[in-house]
Amino acid sequence: MSIKFIHAADLHIDSPFRGLEAQSERIAAKLRRATRDAFETLVDQAIDEDVAFVVVAGDVFDGDWDNTETGLWTSNQFKRLTDASIPVFVVYGNHDKKSRLIANLGFPKSVKVFSSSAAERAIYPDDFPELAERGIVERVAITGRSYAASECSEDLAASYPDAEPNAFNIGVLHTALGGEGADNYAPTTVTTLQSKGYDYWALGHVHQRRTIATSPCWIGYSGVLQGRHANEVDPKGYYLVEVEEGRLVGEPEFRSVDVFRWARVKVDVSGAETEEELKSLFRETMEDVVSRAENRNVAARVAFSGRTPLYGLLHKKREENDFNAFFLDVLSEFADCLWIQEYELKELSPPIPESAWNQGVLGDVKRDVDGVIRALVKESQEGLELGSEAGKDNVQPILDLGVRLGGDALRYLRDSSDESAFDPLSSRQVAQWCERALEILANGLVK
Repeated sequence: MSIKFIHAADLHIDSPFRGLEAQSERIAAKLRRATRDAFETLVDQAIDEDVAFVVVAGDVFDGDWDNTETGLWTSNQFKRLTDASIPVFVVYGNHDKKSRLIANLGFPKSVKVFSSSAAERAIYPDDFPELAERGIVERVAITGRSYAASECSEDLAASYPDAEPNAFNIGVLHTALGGEGADNYAPTTVTTLQSKGYDYWALGHVHQRRTIATSPCWIGYSGVLQGRHANEVDPKGYYLVEVEEGRLVGEPEFRSVDVFRWARVKVDVSGAETEEELKSLFRETMEDVVSRAENRNVAARVAFSGRTPLYGLLHKKREENDFNAFFLDVLSEFADCLWIQEYELKELSPPIPESAWNQGVLGDVKRDVDGVIRALVKESQEGLELGSEAGKDNVQPILDLGVRLGGDALRYLRDSSDESAFDPLSSRQVAQWCERALEILANGLVK
């Protein structure tokens, strides 16, 4: 009979959300609850799934919390798991050790917090006689070591003992793995982890979900439980892992429990010539963002890109801090679930003046392309006039070459350092250029 356990990390309970607090009290209230709501969902699902135990690979808390209610609330969630006969195995990470109150925090007896002085091992279910009624026969060895301070440059994994015989072995570690410099936290290597003979390494500290290795043992990060800022995009949650007869069953299953998502969004306004067209593109993009968030609240950073005659209008809106008012009719449709954190115009460009097509570097390249194509057309025509099959076969390559030359010219323009002589082309203008090249070929071949 198989068992399941949860691999979670980086709960960061009561982490302050920076960047949206000032927008409205309603947003602030949702944010203040986000990390708690995510962890509460994990506890609910652990009980519903009747998991054997829960592993937390560091950073239960976010740092030095002055409000004792943070610790009491977290302890109560652990008690819910204890009441359901689900032990919890915890290592403290760098953020946990910043707290002055954590040393005095008492967790229920079924919560095992691993020592910081040396690696410790717990055997499930042997070390928990109170679980006898569950009839668990799968034997699991869980080994971990907490941080002694908020900074740790020691390879903690090197101190872990070799695998326990006749058991499924899990290593719990809060580590940057091969991190260097500012992120040099409990650095270690995949080789060191694999050398211990464990079956599963439950890692924490890296907030992006990531699989490091699947053989000979599974090594990976479950990621942060709730994204806390604009750089922590994508769904966040934990892994549900199944074990049977000392072996991993399939791959760990990701379960998202975040209640608030962050998104970086690009709105390509190339070709938009009216305010209505601009708003329509914005609406389509926001509909997609909300849809992909799976009914969660979303905070988005919107970047406008492309070449448009509305370049001046968009810059004026930014100077006047008037974007939300401009898009009010669109934003009102998503008022309950979407907030725009920032608008960016870094990739936005003004339209190219008609005169630029025949001036400076742009005009030189265009004339060169036209000249080459005309020469190739003439050569092909001569072949066709002589009835040469080779001449006929040359027609399609010339057509293809026309398109390629247009692309080569565009890349040349983009790489040129003489920006005062030209503007890069928009994708629509590139298409027009290629169409013109093909027209030259077609006209030449039929004459």
